[in-house]
Amino acid sequence: MGPRCTNRKGSGLQGLKLFLYDQEHPILRETPNPALPDGVSSEQLVSDYLRRLYTEIQNLIVSPRRSAELGTDFWFSQPASWSADNQRVFAKAVRDAGFGSKEADNLFFLTEAEAAALYFIHQRGSEADVGAFHIQGTGSNTVYEPLGRSSGINSGVAALDAAIRQHMKELPPHIFGLVRPLNEALLDRICDLKYRFHGTEEDPIPTDETGVITVPPDVLKNSLNSTVVAIINLIAANIVPPRPLEPQVSDVFLTGGGSRVPYLVEQIRQRLQHTVTLHRLDSYEQV
Repeated sequence: MGPRCTNRKGSGLQGLKLFLYDQEHPILRETPNPALPDGVSSEQLVSDYLRRLYTEIQNLIVSPRRSAELGTDFWFSQPASWSADNQRVFAKAVRDAGFGSKEADNLFFLTEAEAAALYFIHQRGSEADVGAFHIQGTGSNTVYEPLGRSSGINSGVAALDAAIRQHMKELPPHIFGLVRPLNEALLDRICDLKYRFHGTEEDPIPTDETGVITVPPDVLKNSLNSTVVAIINLIAANIVPPRPLEPQVSDVFLTGGGSRVPYLVEQIRQRLQHTVTLHRLDSYEQV
């Protein structure tokens, strides 16, 4: 959303994102303040630009890969200095452009600093699931210094799904009220239960609204535990400074699908509650 952005007439607009700042914000005194086209609000202008981006994503990425049914995660970064009103206007502009309009899609908003940290972790093609950084400064002067070496492969939500599927396949069908083995569609639905499983449930958990097929909570918990423990151990190993005089990690930012697994989040919080402050992606989602 920078120097190459254009309005609906095709003319160039410098720093489109600046239209969403409060007019008295100091950054607008440091940057040439562009003028809005007549009759167009800042919200509409940003939506116009993002709508073209959304259309291209649907045409070039989502449709060819047939991923519409599975849903797509859209992440947007915004300046940490934005007011609640700035954030509200931006979120509405994003939604008006089409992002998050499909039921299966997820829409997340991060500060630019958080987005930069995620980039550093995933810059090698998601070869690492955990990375530790010493963050200094704010705004454009923020510096991310890696602490030790990023580690962990296949320790995310895909690993949780694989563990659930393997565990369920080894159980007799009558556990789920069935006479035949679980098929792939049922396994997919059971995997989805992790997004609403807290580990404190006592009654069998229905796989859909009919309630015919259920999963005992202890069975689901047992399928998750080994992977959850492995993820916690990986995080704990990265909290300890690898070299003398390096700062202790004080905050853990849980992102991706794992941040939406209540049981994983709660287990991490219990294990590390006296060591770090835990943040998760859902807390950054605009509702």
